[in-house]
Amino acid sequence: RPFRNFLIAMDITVSTGQPQRNPYRVMWSDAADPYTEPSTWVAAASNLAGDLYLSEGDDYVIDGAQLRGDFVVYKENSTHILRYVGGNDFFTTDRLFNEHGILAPRCVVPFGDGMHFVVTKGDVIIHDGNTAKSVADDVVRNKLFSEIDTEDYVMAFCAPFYKQEEIWFCYSTNESTSSGRAAVWNYKTGAWSFRSLPNVPDIAHGVADTQSLGDWASDSNTWDSDDVTWNTTIYNPAAYDMLIIERGDTDTTANPKFQQV
Repeated sequence: RPFRNFLIAMDITVSTGQPQRNPYRVMWSDAADPYTEPSTWVAAASNLAGDLYLSEGDDYVIDGAQLRGDFVVYKENSTHILRYVGGNDFFTTDRLFNEHGILAPRCVVPFGDGMHFVVTKGDVIIHDGNTAKSVADDVVRNKLFSEIDTEDYVMAFCAPFYKQEEIWFCYSTNESTSSGRAAVWNYKTGAWSFRSLPNVPDIAHGVADTQSLGDWASDSNTWDSDDVTWNTTIYNPAAYDMLIIERGDTDTTANPKFQQV
């Protein structure tokens, strides 16, 4: 994950020799210039790379995201904050929440003025780095966690739809892993809604590349039957939108299809 001029890596597996996983380890790269890759992840006196271990408790490190000037590390059942202090230590950590962790990777979204939306194991919370509160009532909470597929829950993810002031939590249901559902929370009104989704492995947010429609070489229709609008674009280059990635006809990453919300 990006943070300041660093990249942060969590739940590390060292591949040299026999692969060894350390689910408590957090690493940061050497500082990099904008739009460049870090030169190294190996700590030395000549760079800023380093690591630390969040081994307090037996829950694994799952994911993390920037929150204002800090980086929040989410474990299965707890939350920690990573602060850049410079000097010889580079980063220090403090435990933020003992009772809130995260359900799976990609289940956190920054929004608003320094807030995180997080799906935990059994609840949906927001926090500002100090205080956490639930945003799901009993009805929403019971529906959501009774529907999530218990074997495929690690593929669940959150996606922001900032233009509509919404955050979507997308998950496979226990009815079918080839289709899913989105629990949609509007952070302006606090309202919840649910919508069906196709087989969606991810949703991106940003400005989509424009694509022209209709060119002479690819159009085989006659003048009488052609209904293509000439010299138009598929996406609006001036607006941030959601781009939904849908899998092909089989449950693989082949033949992805795209649709804009």
